Amino acid sequence: MYRVVKHFVEFIVDPETKEQYERESYTLSSRRRVIWDAKSQKWRDRHNREYTPVHIAGELVGFNLKDSLEKSNKKMLQELSGTDPQSIGASYLDYSREVGGEAFGFTTGMPIEADPEKYGGIAKMYRECIRRGIAWEELLQWDGHSDEIHIC
Repeated sequence: MYRVVKHFVEFIVDPETKEQYERESYTLSSRRRVIWDAKSQKWRDRHNREYTPVHIAGELVGFNLKDSLEKSNKKMLQELSGTDPQSIGASYLDYSREVGGEAFGFTTGMPIEADPEKYGGIAKMYRECIRRGIAWEELLQWDGHSDEIHIC
């Protein structure tokens, strides 16, 4: 997930209708800027790549880039998944295409509440995210911080 760094609202004149409207955009931790495209009703960057917003506790905290897996990684996951459409690999491929973002991985210190077993496992968690159109971070309400104690 790319974290939101700055929010912008600017006034734009539609070249077709000549009407003025507000356009929202965000600068992300990756230095990319995503803009709300009112016509397609999607978040996009200047390269026309599509993003999914991530909300934690009702607040917009970041965006995931849709369909961002490299071809070699897609091929490897497809080979590992075989013909099982319910496997974790196949579910993640669908999730990456439809929602975007990094694969789920348990992190030391991750809160107990952030458990994909509530949804029947990781593959079913991805399917639930696809159904709702949200990232796993949003589904599990995990903001990326852990309770891990750092020992020097």
